[in-house]
Amino acid sequence: RFKFNLMGKDSMGVDSSNRLYQYGRKNSVPDVDQCSWECTNEVDDFLASNLRGIDYDCKNKYCDCLFDDTVLDGTLCDDYFDSCSFSGSGKGSISGTSDASGWSSYKLVGMELLDGTPVQKIEASTVFKGAKSPKLDVNESASCAVDETRPTRNGERFKFNLIAEDSECND
Repeated sequence: RFKFNLMGKDSMGVDSSNRLYQYGRKNSVPDVDQCSWECTNEVDDFLASNLRGIDYDCKNKYCDCLFDDTVLDGTLCDDYFDSCSFSGSGKGSISGTSDASGWSSYKLVGMELLDGTPVQKIEASTVFKGAKSPKLDVNESASCAVDETRPTRNGERFKFNLIAEDSECND
């Protein structure tokens, strides 16, 4: 399971030096739950394991998958995203936000095995491949949890969940 926390509404994620991240953008993504799915399961294991978080634009339905400044290249961009921005120089964990009207920023706070064991740097396919559908424990501050299995591009099935304080768009 991937876990995300809401960093802020009307904002984009920044690093400890207040720098934006490089991103791969997916267009026409209906909601933040689908955005989290796109950034973790519709990319290769290298990208999924290097994801820092997501920025989501409710109005325009843009989903930005955030990465350190050395992760994305033209080939990865062409293979997995509708467009990319290489101008961000953010590095490390998301530690704050920058004002951006209409956007919401979510920080990737960790991965867990389905039994709740924390995972450090493990390929997504190792964590999620062939998983069953256990009941989730949702922490007290969470109001959104997604627990489902969906096929990926290569036909394998992965588990994921988004846990955030608030993941609804206010239309």
